[in-house]
Amino acid sequence: MAFDLRNADGEVVFGPRTASASRIYAFDPNSIIAKQDEENLIYLELLDNVVGQVFRQLRRAQTGLAP
Repeated sequence: MAFDLRNADGEVVFGPRTASASRIYAFDPNSIIAKQDEENLIYLELLDNVVGQVFRQLRRAQTGLAP
């Protein structure tokens, strides 16, 4: 995911930056219901990971530590 931070005038004050996450899991067509639950859980974990990356990057920028 690409993102940037803009001020009230729409000027970029931080970014553009990226955050990403991935995971590999096995799919078994004989266990479709269990796999759907597992897929949903993995999706939420990946989303949480990306959100955490964004907040950490913003925090580093706020403290002046961002590259």
